[in-house]
Amino acid sequence: MKMYEAARIVLMDANRPMHAKEIHTEIVRRNLFHFGAKKPVSVLSQALGDRSESGRRHDEALFIRTALGTYDLISGSKDHS
Repeated sequence: MKMYEAARIVLMDANRPMHAKEIHTEIVRRNLFHFGAKKPVSVLSQALGDRSESGRRHDEALFIRTALGTYDLISGSKDHS
């Protein structure tokens, strides 16, 4: 599973926007992804931002930034698939 896929699962289950630190904590708690980075929350934030509507991979957008460091799923990615 990729990091952004783990974040998507966490956000689907939470059904609310979450800060990257909260998402990271939940991913680790559920053992959905192993972070090898020295600053895993920063890496996660970058991955979420990249796959947001305004990110560099906006054509594959899953997330929307609702506040600084806080993300939610865009409407189309809230379906369990």
